Amino acid sequence: MSKELDGTLLSEEKYRSATIDGRLEFDEDSIRKDLYAASSNPPIIFESCFMLSILKALIFNNKSITIYIKTLSSSTNQWTDEDELELEASKIQALEKEVKFGKQFGIAPSNFRLQMIEYHYNYKPHEKSDVIFERIE
Repeated sequence: MSKELDGTLLSEEKYRSATIDGRLEFDEDSIRKDLYAASSNPPIIFESCFMLSILKALIFNNKSITIYIKTLSSSTNQWTDEDELELEASKIQALEKEVKFGKQFGIAPSNFRLQMIEYHYNYKPHEKSDVIFERIE
């Protein structure tokens, strides 16, 4: 998309690292520096699973358009994350459901998965983004 728009692409993968317990952290100083450098070649496309929380942490309010890519199952055409994000009344219930599901198989959910559930409940990008793009996988 950034090539078609003749802009700059920044990817969260460049800025993230995992803590010992597997939670993701982001190098906010490097993101801020690269956003500033890219500002001379707009538009800036910033791809991230946690975009809204990162931009909030940076106090970056110069938002033009946010796009959420909602992944749909090729067999059911349902949103693949809907069970955790739409059907539970609260974030705590969704997190508990994820842990309980893993226990059935003797595995703990990844901290990344739990962090994604928290992010979606806290920021609701699947509801609040300017554009919601559905992609079948």
